[in-house]
Amino acid sequence: MAAKGTKKSADDGGEWVALAWSAWCAGERSLAALSRQFNKAPATVKTNLQKYSRQRAAEMQDGTDPTAEYVDGLEYDLREALRLYRAATQESTQVGCLKHAAMLREKLAAARGVVTERKAHELTGAAGGPVQVENSGPSVLAIVADPEASALASALVARLSEGTPLEPDHEPEAVDEGPA
Repeated sequence: MAAKGTKKSADDGGEWVALAWSAWCAGERSLAALSRQFNKAPATVKTNLQKYSRQRAAEMQDGTDPTAEYVDGLEYDLREALRLYRAATQESTQVGCLKHAAMLREKLAAARGVVTERKAHELTGAAGGPVQVENSGPSVLAIVADPEASALASALVARLSEGTPLEPDHEPEAVDEGPA
């Protein structure tokens, strides 16, 4: 039994750890505040939050603590959005809550590796037929971020739209292959 005025041990059932984790994911980042709320030493709160974070990461088979924290935070936000939806009396508030819940579901799916949106842009090829260019992420962003690459990409698109074949502007340099 703990002496009067001391914090309780960490082995008192552990239900408080899940509650502390929920509070942490909801934005309570003060170990001192969590310590007071759950009547635990700050070091005990920190240790148990770290253990719980690792357990959540292992459950998700992701192995990264920030992802587990992010997903748990999104799940908390989704529960709150649906709670507010049920409590709302005005239709406009309910619609807003449902839109927010739908956006959170997309983020949860994306965090779990589910593709929620695919984008493709259509260009016209040399023969006038459509050419699909799929937005595959960082490579397209790298072209936009690099002015030289962006200018080259614009020139290629202009050539394609004019029907000009994509040939080099100059003759390739001869490569010395050594003695014949």
